[in-house]
Amino acid sequence: MARLYKDFIKVDPNFIPVFSKNSDKIYPDKWQSFYPHDSFKDILNKVVDTLEKGNETKDHSIWMSGAYGTGKTYASFVIKHILEDDIASIEPYFIENSMQALLARVKGVRAKGKILVVQKSASAGIDKQNKLFNAIIEAVKETLKAEGYNYTGSKSLLDKVIATLKDPNSAFNFAGAFNKYRSKFTDYDSPQSVVKDLEELDLDEKLELLDTIVEVADLESFTWALSPEEVINWLEDVRKGNNIYSIMFIWDEFTEYFKNNQNNITGLQEVAMADSRINFYFFLITHSAVGQLIQDQQARKIIEARFKLARIELEESTAFKLLGQAIRHEPDLAQEWDKIVDELWGGVKRGTVDVIKSKDISVKDSDFRGLLPLHPYAAYLLKIIAKDISSNQRTIFQFLSGDFSDDNRVNFKSFIEQNAYEFGKWNYLTADYLWDYFFTTNNVDLDSTFTTTISHYNNYAPLCQSENQKKVLKVTLLLAALQSKNGAESRNGATSLMRPTLVNIKACFAGTPIESSVEQELNYFATKGIIGKIEDSREVLFVMTTASIDTDRMNSIVEEIKRAISFEKLVAEKSFKISEQFEPNDFLKYRLKINIATPANVRQIAESLVNCGTNIIPTIFLYAKNEGEQGKIKDCIKQIYDRIPNCVVVDFSATPFTDASYQKFVESKAKEKYFSSQSNQKSQCDLARKSSQDIINEWTRKLIATTLGVYTSVDKRDSVTGGSNLRKKLREINSEIFSCGLETISQNDKLFAETGFKETVAQMAMGKISVPANYSYVRTISGKLEADGIWNTPKYYEVKPVHAVSKMKLAVNSVVEKGFENSRMVSVADIWRELKKPPFGLLPNTGSVFLLGFLLAEYADSSYYKKDTNSNTVSLNYTDLCELIFAVIKGLPKAEGQFIVKQTKEHALFCQKTGEIFKIAKEKRNSIDDIAKNINIYLTNNNYPMWSLKYYIEEDMYDHEMKDALVILTDMFCEFVSPETKVGREKTKVAEDIYKIYINNTGIDDLYCEILNSQNMRLGMEYYIAQYKPELTQTASALKIDSKEYLAMLNEKLSADSSYLWQIGDTNHQIDNLYIDLRLIYVVNRLLTTKKKAYKEVRTSLSEKLNNIKVPLPILQELKPNLKSILEQLCVINEGQVTNKEETVRIIDASADEFNEFFNNQFGVFSSALSEYVDPQIVTDEIDHLYNNTESATLFKTVDQFTIFMKRELDKFRKNKKILKMFEAWKHVTDTQSPYEWSKIKGIPILCMFSDNLKLAQSVFAALNKESVFASESEIDKAIAFINSPALAILKEKEKCDKAFIEYFCAEYSYVVENADALRDRIRTLTSSGVYEWFFSRDILKKEIIKYAKERYELKYRSQVKDRVRKMTAEEAQKFLDELVENDPLLGINILKS
Repeated sequence: MARLYKDFIKVDPNFIPVFSKNSDKIYPDKWQSFYPHDSFKDILNKVVDTLEKGNETKDHSIWMSGAYGTGKTYASFVIKHILEDDIASIEPYFIENSMQALLARVKGVRAKGKILVVQKSASAGIDKQNKLFNAIIEAVKETLKAEGYNYTGSKSLLDKVIATLKDPNSAFNFAGAFNKYRSKFTDYDSPQSVVKDLEELDLDEKLELLDTIVEVADLESFTWALSPEEVINWLEDVRKGNNIYSIMFIWDEFTEYFKNNQNNITGLQEVAMADSRINFYFFLITHSAVGQLIQDQQARKIIEARFKLARIELEESTAFKLLGQAIRHEPDLAQEWDKIVDELWGGVKRGTVDVIKSKDISVKDSDFRGLLPLHPYAAYLLKIIAKDISSNQRTIFQFLSGDFSDDNRVNFKSFIEQNAYEFGKWNYLTADYLWDYFFTTNNVDLDSTFTTTISHYNNYAPLCQSENQKKVLKVTLLLAALQSKNGAESRNGATSLMRPTLVNIKACFAGTPIESSVEQELNYFATKGIIGKIEDSREVLFVMTTASIDTDRMNSIVEEIKRAISFEKLVAEKSFKISEQFEPNDFLKYRLKINIATPANVRQIAESLVNCGTNIIPTIFLYAKNEGEQGKIKDCIKQIYDRIPNCVVVDFSATPFTDASYQKFVESKAKEKYFSSQSNQKSQCDLARKSSQDIINEWTRKLIATTLGVYTSVDKRDSVTGGSNLRKKLREINSEIFSCGLETISQNDKLFAETGFKETVAQMAMGKISVPANYSYVRTISGKLEADGIWNTPKYYEVKPVHAVSKMKLAVNSVVEKGFENSRMVSVADIWRELKKPPFGLLPNTGSVFLLGFLLAEYADSSYYKKDTNSNTVSLNYTDLCELIFAVIKGLPKAEGQFIVKQTKEHALFCQKTGEIFKIAKEKRNSIDDIAKNINIYLTNNNYPMWSLKYYIEEDMYDHEMKDALVILTDMFCEFVSPETKVGREKTKVAEDIYKIYINNTGIDDLYCEILNSQNMRLGMEYYIAQYKPELTQTASALKIDSKEYLAMLNEKLSADSSYLWQIGDTNHQIDNLYIDLRLIYVVNRLLTTKKKAYKEVRTSLSEKLNNIKVPLPILQELKPNLKSILEQLCVINEGQVTNKEETVRIIDASADEFNEFFNNQFGVFSSALSEYVDPQIVTDEIDHLYNNTESATLFKTVDQFTIFMKRELDKFRKNKKILKMFEAWKHVTDTQSPYEWSKIKGIPILCMFSDNLKLAQSVFAALNKESVFASESEIDKAIAFINSPALAILKEKEKCDKAFIEYFCAEYSYVVENADALRDRIRTLTSSGVYEWFFSRDILKKEIIKYAKERYELKYRSQVKDRVRKMTAEEAQKFLDELVENDPLLGINILKS
């Protein structure tokens, strides 16, 4: 059995596809394997320039960026070793790679003194300036210790914090803060364990814990902070103190820092600005370039000024070298392997390598030979594919040596482990393996070019008859995709190697068993429509067919998907599960009202959360679609907190979705919809569905690892990573706001359920019924309260006042006492509202019903009453109270307005007597509020205020002995029903004073009952108006409005259904307003033909009148300046925006006659407006037409709108006149209505006569047939000229028309068709279309017409021809035959045959 390839060669086990700090530690000399390509040399030069400090422009920090797979991290470790290792150990690297000049400069820099290289990776958790400074200082300290330096400068923040926490006499009481903010230290059981970890943890974990301690200290008003200058001074101090020439701080994976600190990079800038002064330099490494990471232009300019920007790129020749370096050979089998290589090379040298080199002269044989059994064409394509679609998961190096799961993808390493060289077998890793590795549906880095190609393959793979056919199809589509992606259209040069030509595809399989059958397989694909085949003299090109997709429909679906699933809908859609992994799954899911937002809809989302309740924490998950939205996040957060200060915002924008991902998602969803309606396309539909979900899943995986900003105010931000940490932070925030909530007693899920409970739960809490099995979980509350000494202790709130339930009870007592003191009753809804507020935040659930039942138990079965939803007062028992608790927590409509009431004997007597006066039913006199409510009903039904009766009493009972007492009693009733309560004059107090009047004036209650009726109240109102505003009655009389009508108008102004609310001051004001209204009606009536009584009717009639004015307001004011003031007032009335009615009345009254004069004679003003603004040459009939066709409401149009409309109407009028002239000319010339009619009458398609001027004739006749319209007047003029031209004279000559008809249809056969009628009859049998359309059917009818002509020839002309031939001389016949033979090859052939 043949040896496997792995016996001869293997991927260097020390080859590292993804270099890291751990790699460098394990293989300390591995850096010397790094190939120093041009972009690396440029970066190294920049580093040396900086350290040489030759001039100010070069003496800066460095920022290196590069795509995945370009070796950024590897390169940074090479630089670290060059700056740190012994000179003797780095010299061979420079000499081997011909960099002696650069080595001399490095030696010069190193001679200046020791260079400390600090290496740090990752920056996701750094979202504050303090964190940045701590990370810098602690990383430098860690490196100093590792390198054996003893001096670590003045105390860092970490040192200060540790010293403070360990100092028992410190001003900062950490033990107290630890207990107070226990939720922030859930992983620790004591303050001492925190201090221990702060000293012993790894650097990153240590810094995270340090940030928590600093945050807690800030909450306790104990501040630790570092300024930029302190950091700069510390760095300078440790550099000089350790006699170090320079510090180079290499910070890898710095991308996240910029994403998390878009508007907070000042600290970084300030330290970087000091680099030259203190010999401390950053070497930042990011995936993206500066323009992609920093949105703010000013900040970008500062960074660009402080950093030397460098881009690391992997050149094509370098890729081959690096791949070759990674392959190791077994020395003992070298001879045998060389023979195999010769065999492998022989199979591809001519068929592949020479083909590649003929197009790309930069490649060498050695580039490919050393990579065998990797097929040369696959090697060549590998570097292109890796550049186009590589990611952090798929790079050229991972293809070479990456480890594999069972996902059926094969790379170089797995290929050599599974295959051996056998003559005539498949011995190469060919390009189809690249397809299998890179072109997978879960590779979200693929753009639409590649995903479309995958879809095409999946669609047609079932038609392949063998695995080898699938290989050919993969390579063909692979080349097609690369050609499309790179725009490789040229037949020459390196890019031509990406074209799916027959030569290239065969070259991909040179040396394989199917090399000779590739063309056959491609032809099979072409015949099946799988791919298209394009041939010319130089090459055969195979292209991906697109006929299977209706592009227009697909594009339409893409737009439809964009409308249906905007980014805002995408992130909010539950089925995509974007936020699911971050949302709470315990009691917090009821506490937090989570809305998903983006910068595009954040204002709307914030608005929707404004009134979400005091027991809810409004929470917004804020996502960004792209970098543009990422830059708007800070403003969005400010907008949110401007609208809802007490909310939580979770900022996910550090990892935006990206426009590219959204476009891919939309395209995948569009394909899913497209293929779902296609038969036999289920696999494509499933693929598209999976692809769209994969795109979402990839983003959500990134979100799990990204740093989330958690805001509790616009300036307060914490950072967390991952769903569990976010939920932990949200619980911490909840415990700070709702420190006495149900969750502090029990967190049993069933207690927080918003359904499944009823009023009996409150009865259980009161001990009225036992707890059944299905409610056993409520015992987690009673059990806890019993254990805490609350449940069985009568005055537990005095014994244990700090307990959460005690605080609830004290809050309830406060609400109850205040209610009883003010009005002897308390609203259960008010109690519930108090318990919904912080620090309790009770939610509508089973637990809250149970707690409220426990808290209100004392108010059942006692001397309290319940005022029901109709304000009837009834005795309160425990079942009613429990129903009330349930209703108020459940938010049932009947819950509002229900009270627990306490009443006295005096109040009861007041209720009895007042109830009799106002004829209130006995069952509705149970409380003072009962009486107040029913008095209001009485007054509402009578339409007049209580105080109106006072003017009746003073006018008609002026001599009654109880007049003064009756007036005082009326005033008391007015105060009693007034919604405005004075301090110390609550309803209860007023009721008591009314009761005293009853006692001190025997019989006054009976007398008041007698005079209290609507008739007396109406009379009192009339007396009052006549006394207060006599001119109102005069104006009403002039308008023929009686007292009943103007009182009704007054009622409308004063809310007739709430007359008990009328105050005398408000009434006076509205009487004044009513008078002005009546005056306004009066003066506007002067402008109207039909007089109106009501203001609404006046406005409607005025609006109709204004709509009939023919010119816009600005023009009218210009032409009639004396009407400007009245027009302004009339417009104000029309718009319902009158602010000063008195001024409006004055102006209209003064100018009414002049306005009427204008209105009745508008034509002159209209004519002037047209001459000035439309056309100075306009004539009378045109003005008449425009006047009669002016739009309604022209007065309210702008001048531009008026001018445009009039010009359009004028153009239309003039154009229509010309069109009429055109039809008249046609009628005059042809005596028909249209060319269509002429054709029908004559039996000839009219266009036959105009072959010399067909284009013009077609356009004119189409217009005359009313099939089209002319765009301009000039076209109509041309048409009229054509109709009147001599060209149409032929239409009157029948013989010429018949001849033209025959010649058009019969052409060279015209000679034998002499009868136009016969031809017409024949055509009618062939088509059902109208005669006019025959002209366009000539090609369709041609075959039958030739047949008809031949029949005519055989019937009549063949014999004549024979006679003519017989009469020819031999010379004539010979000459004629020569001409025929010259032009008719078949005739010549027949002669030869004979």
